[in-house]
Amino acid sequence: MAFASTTTTCVSRCRNGSGRFRKQGDDPMVTLKRPFRLATDEDAPQLAELVNFAGEGLPLHVWAGLSGQGEDPWEIGRARQARKARDGDIIVVDHGTGAVAGLTGYSIGTEPQPVGMDLPVLFRPLQELENSALESWYINVLACYPAARGKGIGSRLLRLAEEIAVSEGLSRLSVIVASDNAGACRLYERHEFKEVERKACVKDGWDTETDQWLLLMKPLSSAKAKTGDVPAQDLAFGGGASR
Repeated sequence: MAFASTTTTCVSRCRNGSGRFRKQGDDPMVTLKRPFRLATDEDAPQLAELVNFAGEGLPLHVWAGLSGQGEDPWEIGRARQARKARDGDIIVVDHGTGAVAGLTGYSIGTEPQPVGMDLPVLFRPLQELENSALESWYINVLACYPAARGKGIGSRLLRLAEEIAVSEGLSRLSVIVASDNAGACRLYERHEFKEVERKACVKDGWDTETDQWLLLMKPLSSAKAKTGDVPAQDLAFGGGASR
């Protein structure tokens, strides 16, 4: 997992790059073929669950902090995901029965973002790690329902992420994962991601066993990745910082 996005927190960050999967004029940045498609409002319940999978419960912790008396934290998460879907920020895997996996990411610009006192302490180590991944395409959320794992979906989404990065003129991918997320670590290691930095997890009231955040990065060749060429099997996964 990794946790660093405007998706599930009140933290809003302006970037030099864009997280959207469409260019101006609504032209797709990459060609999506089945089972890939852009998410819609109707996917919001599944998207909220996928984000929480990727965040290992941190998104729900944040939504709970944002909810008012009697308000369902999940409704906050669903509303946020619906908004991102309308903006063209999320790609899902759908075999005809609804979204079973999702990918969200964005390009990190050339300048580090400030880590000031206004940023909640929970997210400061995550922002510091992102600041070490400038000019990369950052995998914010990459998650799959448990029942759909072991079918190569994680590998296909990673190759799609490579294609998006190359289409944006970027030469590397980045992701932040929890040190205790063995499945995600294995997936990224198998796809040649390397650890470049780690930070201690600041829990700040979040009930978790995570002790360290790991920044993993992968250099890319200039050739576009082909999402159809994937191994028959894939490891369980959930990753991508999803604040």
